[in-house]
Amino acid sequence: MDSLKSNRTWHLVDLPPGCKAVGCKWVLRKKLKPDGSVDKYKARLVAKGFRERKNIDFFDTFFPITRITSIRVLISIVALKNFLIHQMDVKTAFLNGDLEEEIYMEQPEDDSKATSGYIFNIVGGAIAWKSKKQTILAQSMMESEMIALVATNEEASWLQSLLSEISTWKRPIPSILIYCNNTAAIAKVQNCYYNGKRRQIRRKHSTIRELLTIGAVIVDYVRSDDNLADPLTKRLAREKVFKTLERMRLKPIKT
Repeated sequence: MDSLKSNRTWHLVDLPPGCKAVGCKWVLRKKLKPDGSVDKYKARLVAKGFRERKNIDFFDTFFPITRITSIRVLISIVALKNFLIHQMDVKTAFLNGDLEEEIYMEQPEDDSKATSGYIFNIVGGAIAWKSKKQTILAQSMMESEMIALVATNEEASWLQSLLSEISTWKRPIPSILIYCNNTAAIAKVQNCYYNGKRRQIRRKHSTIRELLTIGAVIVDYVRSDDNLADPLTKRLAREKVFKTLERMRLKPIKT
């Protein structure tokens, strides 16, 4: 973003009447060193030019480039005349060109969706964990936690079904205890009725209530400092991440 701003590649305007804006996308890449290790992470905001139609949205697609033959001729002259060659590189070269046309691009979507995360332990060790961006935009922390509880309950239900099919698991399958660090969300799911207006959240509340009613799961409170799934939903200090890994009986991969 700093390169885009410093090169003055764009400025915010209202879309003029009759104009269409092309979409955009973030392209993320890893730049590797010769030994295969990560040198740096690169991010590019690109316009979806492939959606434009020829002779309607654009006419010329010509861009002047140097032929490799021209470079070889110059190198041959340098060798013949015993000249010196100086090589240079232009940072963000594609951002320095001046456009004759006015191109309108949509703003990148604001990523304000929360992240759901869960960890399941059995006999003291982690067997399943997941971190995923929520598909629904929550309007409160309580709604965000309820969305996460639904994903957790679905995994809990699947694990119970798996254990019931394993013949060597002789123990009775108990209710799975699910910890949540939001008291408002716990109170909502323990209430038989949901008085919210959002239909999507109401359906998720019904899903959790069904599992609670049949005793498949139990939802209880846990402090954020004791929540094992905390590193999967937010940025934490390195020390806290390692402490959580120890409690999960996991070890970081040494490179």
